[in-house]
Amino acid sequence: MCAVCGGERPATTSEGEGLAQTVQGRERDAEDRHSDTAEEQAQERMGNAIQRMMGQVTDMGVARAALDTVLGVLMRIQQKPDDTKLRRLRLANPALMDKVGKVEGGFGLLLASGFRYSSDALFVECPPSVSQMELAICASLVASALEMLPG
Repeated sequence: MCAVCGGERPATTSEGEGLAQTVQGRERDAEDRHSDTAEEQAQERMGNAIQRMMGQVTDMGVARAALDTVLGVLMRIQQKPDDTKLRRLRLANPALMDKVGKVEGGFGLLLASGFRYSSDALFVECPPSVSQMELAICASLVASALEMLPG
């Protein structure tokens, strides 16, 4: 008899085996819920990042500058995917800080497209593991957001 629920325990299953089966079942459920492709995940991340940024911005000119800058970065990487210089942006870059850094959620756009902060926190970097398709999806969503801006 189970001490927690008072129900009968199966005679053939030990407590450890039952727990292992429960954990394995939960792991399978989690895998099923997170089986989206990298491209689907990128689309969801970027869509959420755009919504968050647009929810914070009051000046559409500032939003346009941030989106234009991020779109330019993504397109340059797509044009020259092996150019490591294009995949590494210095956080101290005045233009980057003025157009993306001063916008609430601006860097979130870069992070959503696959960029990560460098270990020394001086750069944001887009690792080669971020596929061209992921970058294209993110660029497309940013372009769509730009088209929807008034003015």
